[in-house]
Parts: sequence; structure tokens; C-alpha cells
Amino acid sequence: MVAAYRGAAQTKAIGTWTAWSSAAMILGPVVGGLVVDGIGWRWIFVLTAVPIVVTIPLVRRIGSEVRGGPHARVDVVGAVLAVVGVGGVVLGLIEQERLGWGSPVVVGALVIGGVALGAFVPWELRVTRTSGAPLVPLGLFRARNFTVGNLATLSIYGALGMVFFVVTLFLQEVWGFPAWVAGLATLPPTLMLLALSTTVGALAGRFGPRWFMTAGPAIAAVGALLMLLAGDDPAGYWWSVLPGLVLVGAGIATMVTPLTSAVLGSVPQTQAGAGSAVNNAVARIAGLVTVALAGVVLGGEIGVAGLHRAMVVMAVLLLAGAVVSAVGIVDPDRRDSDSSA
Repeated sequence: MVAAYRGAAQTKAIGTWTAWSSAAMILGPVVGGLVVDGIGWRWIFVLTAVPIVVTIPLVRRIGSEVRGGPHARVDVVGAVLAVVGVGGVVLGLIEQERLGWGSPVVVGALVIGGVALGAFVPWELRVTRTSGAPLVPLGLFRARNFTVGNLATLSIYGALGMVFFVVTLFLQEVWGFPAWVAGLATLPPTLMLLALSTTVGALAGRFGPRWFMTAGPAIAAVGALLMLLAGDDPAGYWWSVLPGLVLVGAGIATMVTPLTSAVLGSVPQTQAGAGSAVNNAVARIAGLVTVALAGVVLGGEIGVAGLHRAMVVMAVLLLAGAVVSAVGIVDPDRRDSDSSA
């Protein structure tokens, strides 16, 4: 996609792609709820394979003007360090709720994960000097928008990972919604993404991503704080959770396409795939870590107080992403792209 489009058209295309990919992620609770309440949770693992089977042949038919170079060697050690590092930290955060912070399993997992993550960057620098084929090309971070965009991704997607997990859990455990109803109740952000992302992408292509990336997380933070109105009464969904999720969806739709565009537009075309992979990995890891931390935020059990704490944490993370974007993102010069469009 990065190779096939330029300028404002590229940002609009990224908007369409981002809308569907992000909507698919948020739509998961709806489909998952229907499967759990219908044919059983084990079928989720079967159904997950269907999109993969369908997509692979379609992807192989896509042509591109960009041709890759010779296949590079796989950075096995870097991959192992990354997996052990992230896996160890997440394991420690998840198990601390059950075993306690002093448990040898928790301490060992956190120490091993921390050491692996600490060794990852020096190893990648070494691989860059020797073979030139690291798992993560650290040279990408010399681009300001790439570095700032990934910092914003870390904060924003960490917040989003927590909110959808906590809200869905709250609707089922506290308000007693069936799984499929809870899924439908969290659908508004998906609809907002599908409705707005392409338009926002086109606008960001004309005016630059900076203020979209600033306004979007701020709007979503207001939505998170609005959910502080939720209490024990399920009827409160209509004046607390629903409007909060609508604002969260509006915020996501405002920022997610400009964010992706800023990150991918800051790297050379030949490294767009690596840049996209890094950004996707940062987003997934951020969500994974905050979900693992949910037990700490919730205080060991889901309740109204736990929901409120989670929404405050989410709002802080979103506002941090807004500040990082406002201070760090630089709008590219649109004149060349506009004249060539």
C-alpha cells in the first residue's frame, strides 16, 4: 500500500486499511461473545484460522512496484530475546495477582524478562554492524516522527487495550450482561472507526497528522472520564458507558490513521514493511502489558471502584499520548505531495 500510493492518496488508503484492521480488533468481543454463548469457546480457535486460510492466497495475488532484495538471514537470537523479554514481563505481571510479588515465579519471570529486554538493543546493534540484518532496524528510530509516533502508540494503544478488556469484563461480571450483549454494547467504537477513518485519513493527508494525533487521544480521554459516572445500576450504560465509548471511538478514529501515516511516512519506502511491523509490534505489546497490569489496577477483582481506577489510568495514558504527539510530531511538507497528486 505504501508503494502503490503517494501523498494525500496514500494517507486516505492508510485510513481505509486502518479502519478495517482496527475495527476487526474491536469487533472481536462481539464475535467472541456470540461464539461463547452459542457454539462454545473452543470453536474460537477453529474460527481464528479461517481468515488466515482465506487471506494468504489473496495476499499472494497482490502486485507491487517495490521489489525486495535478497532474502536476509533471520535474527534468531534477537527473536528469542524479544519473546523471552516480553513473555517474562507479561507472565510476571499476570501471575503476581495469584502468587504475590514475592513469589519466586513472579520475581524470576520479571528478572529474566528484564534481562532479555536489556540485552535486546545491544544485540540488535551488534547484528546491524556485522550482518546488517537485525530483527528491528534501529536506524529507523533516527526519524523523528517514527520515534515519536511509536512512543505515542505505546501510550495510546496501552490505554485502548485496557479499556476494552476492563469494560467488557465489567459489563459481564458486575452488570450481568451475557457475553454477546456485552460485545454488542462495546460496538460503538467499531462503528465510529468505519464511519470516520477514511475521511480523517484524507484530511490528515492534506493538513498533516500532528493535530489529529493530539486531538484524538484527548477526545478519547474525555470518553474514559465520562465512564466514571457508571455505578451499580446497569441502566447507567445509557448515560455513562455508551456516550463514553462513542467519544473513545471518535478519538480513535481521529488519531489512528494519522498516527499510522506519520510512522510509515517517516521511513524510506524500501523499509516501510519493517516500519509497519515495528509499529504493529509496539501496539500489540502495549495492549498486552496493560491487560496484564489490569489485575493490579482493578485491585484483584472487577467492580465499580476498579472500573473507575482503570478509566483514570486510561485517561492519563491517552493524555500522555496527546502531549507527546503535540510536542514531537512534525507535519511533513505537503506541497510536493499535493502537486504530484
